[in-house]
Amino acid sequence: MASVGRSLKIMFVSMVLSLLCSMAVYAGQWRLDHVGWWYENDDGTYASNGWYWVDSLCYYFNQQGYCLLDTITPDGYTVNANGAWHINGTVQYKGDKTCDNFEDAILDYYSDKYPDDGSYVIFDSEIREDNSSYYFIVRYQMTEAEAEARIKQGGMPAANIYHCEVSADKYSGIVKNEYGDILLHMQ
Repeated sequence: MASVGRSLKIMFVSMVLSLLCSMAVYAGQWRLDHVGWWYENDDGTYASNGWYWVDSLCYYFNQQGYCLLDTITPDGYTVNANGAWHINGTVQYKGDKTCDNFEDAILDYYSDKYPDDGSYVIFDSEIREDNSSYYFIVRYQMTEAEAEARIKQGGMPAANIYHCEVSADKYSGIVKNEYGDILLHMQ
């Protein structure tokens, strides 16, 4: 009799655990339809009518929930073609000023500059550090398809591997390229 009771308890606990494990888990994600891009929050609601930080970038969503792209927002700020808030072309990032966060932001910047459209592939970054800054070398290369396209057009393929040096100030959050141009700002 005791073994039947124990078996029922085990079966009941197993059913409860199965139900708990099968519940829907939401993770925020970008959505696209015939009108444009919108962002679905973790809880199934949608960003709308204002500014939202998504993956360390700030976006403005209209009343219908669509992300504004390459325009001036109703409150007078500018967003780029990807919808990210920028000031004079410098994308504004949010996050702790850690090496990992800087590296992610820099790789995102170069991924936007050289999208994986068959032209360039970013494959590496190298990091060094001093008291006030992180220094990154980002390596990217022309794909075989891009080299062939340039040859067909009568051009010469560029060097196979490119690199750029980038510095990130640990205190101000300013990220500059090797020429001193500001690429982004970590808030």
